Amino acid sequence: MNKLNRAAAWLLALALLLSAACLPALAQAAQPKVLTDVVTDKDQVTVEVGKSTTLKIQFYQDEDGWENPTIYVPSSKIAKVSRKDNKYDVTYTITGVAEGESRFRILYGPDNTLERIIPVTVVAKTLDVSQQSIQIEEGEASTLTLTFADAAAKEAAVVETPDQAVAKAERKDGEKDITYTVTGVAAGSTQFRVKYGPNNALEAVVTVTVTAKKPVTVPELGKDEVIVKEGKKTTLTIKFPKDEEARKAAQIQLPDESLVKVTRKNYTYKIELTFTGKAMGQGEVRILYGPDNTLEMVVPVTVTPKKPLPAETLVLSHSEITLEKGKSLKLTATTGPQYANTKVTWKSDAKKIATVGSKGKVTAKKVGTATITATTPSGIKATCVVTVVPKGYTPTPSPAPEETPAPVTTPAPETTPAPETTPVPETTPVPEASPAPTSSPVATLVAYMPTAIPGPEADLAE
Repeated sequence: MNKLNRAAAWLLALALLLSAACLPALAQAAQPKVLTDVVTDKDQVTVEVGKSTTLKIQFYQDEDGWENPTIYVPSSKIAKVSRKDNKYDVTYTITGVAEGESRFRILYGPDNTLERIIPVTVVAKTLDVSQQSIQIEEGEASTLTLTFADAAAKEAAVVETPDQAVAKAERKDGEKDITYTVTGVAAGSTQFRVKYGPNNALEAVVTVTVTAKKPVTVPELGKDEVIVKEGKKTTLTIKFPKDEEARKAAQIQLPDESLVKVTRKNYTYKIELTFTGKAMGQGEVRILYGPDNTLEMVVPVTVTPKKPLPAETLVLSHSEITLEKGKSLKLTATTGPQYANTKVTWKSDAKKIATVGSKGKVTAKKVGTATITATTPSGIKATCVVTVVPKGYTPTPSPAPEETPAPVTTPAPETTPAPETTPVPETTPVPEASPAPTSSPVATLVAYMPTAIPGPEADLAE
């Protein structure tokens, strides 16, 4: 009996311990989960027609009960709404459709007995922003224009400009617009924040990102000049070492299509141009690169004829030469016009005195004179006179004429002023002479020099 009592006592004690441990958990399980409020990132939504904004609604810190809340969205006649579910919250994107008012109605808590209202107001379009974000390098400038519906809206707006340590913003006001010139100062990120509209309830944010100034990538050319024959092909490679952006930004200006046909292939870090010659002539490829493509490279392009042109002119490097016996000298021939056939044949009119090889090498053989003639396939000729002198021959220089000393000029004596002349008295006219009487003829004397005639014994001088 005692054993039974002791066992019963042990069982009672164990039951009491178990009940004590389980009662708090049971009590907690029986207690309903109640959220005191809904957390939203804004108390009201104001958006322009055609523009969008977001509303974030957060419920519990865990997923329990996440499906319980009920959310009524604004009228589709006023705003278009799209939803994105996250782990602990939901985000709505609201786009204005027409001017008017509506609301979000959120039911939550025990049996959805709690309610939260988020008003939604769609207003007429008030502001146009020229760009939503600005990306510039240090020292580089860009513009941002804010255009308002009217002057009153512009005056009421509040604009917070970027951090001057990152970007400098210079403002210029128009009647209904504000234009900022934004210049990068140092690498970093900042923003414009514009508050406008009814009670400045609308907000536009333009991010400004400034990156460190990038060194200019200079293109590397596969060749400095493009030369191609009519009907033939050649290529030009333009490399931008490890800089795809520089390759994309570069501008290539090609020659006239009547000169060459050009096809282009783009690779990650290079551009390959293939040229097909069409007509003889010259042009150029211009490569614009660097900041705003302000730097330039020029590659000349020349299309040569399919076959050499007939020579029209021929000029030798020497028209006359003097060589010692046994010596040699090479003559060169230049044909014209450009792209003319450069082939010539060489001939000596006195091979015993001087010979000439097929490439214009003249060799002196014997004292004397020879004429070397070069002839083109078109019949144009040019000559060079070769004078062969003995070995060791030194021409005797002609004595230079003696210089005649320049005469010493004697200074002219000072001139004495001429005395004043006394006027000559008028002369009495001489009476006319009477004609002389006719006289007898007078003989005219002529000088006479007799010529000596050699006798028969005289010899003529040699």
